[in-house]
Amino acid sequence: MSLADSPRRALHLFSRIALLGCPFFLIVGVWLIVAGPAGQAADEREFVEFYEVADVGVPVLAQGLRGKAEVWGYPASVDPAAVTCESRGEAFTLISDAQGTILSETPESGAAEWVLLSDIEPQTSLECAGGGLERLGLTAVSEGGPEPTYGIITIVFGLVVGAVGWVLRKNLSGGEQPSAG
Repeated sequence: MSLADSPRRALHLFSRIALLGCPFFLIVGVWLIVAGPAGQAADEREFVEFYEVADVGVPVLAQGLRGKAEVWGYPASVDPAAVTCESRGEAFTLISDAQGTILSETPESGAAEWVLLSDIEPQTSLECAGGGLERLGLTAVSEGGPEPTYGIITIVFGLVVGAVGWVLRKNLSGGEQPSAG
């Protein structure tokens, strides 16, 4: 075997790996598209883990949360319409499309029922009061599984890998095949 055969052998091996890897990327890409978001809605969850918990009058810091945050109130008998909040000196009322109760375990209160007050964009700090609110908790919103965009990108990548492997295979098969020994 000459030194000139070494790059040819490497390309031949790469073409085989690319052709074998192509179906893998295609299957994973289709799965990412078909699976879709797999997150659970608030009323489907049994327990929630709070990112931050604070008493009424104490600001809850939502720093470090990505995307939306869920605002929860304790006890579960809180009237969400009567709760007012303040963030960065601006007062606002929480508005929620989906409200539900959930059982949560916190080191401070043990197992307790909380009520979902609202989904909000992350704020630097949030302070709420009213409506019988005693404690306030923040959780990160579960966005679910991967977006279909990742599946499409994976399929395109799989097709490119397969095309490169096929082109290399065709170009290499025009000349001598590498010997097996």
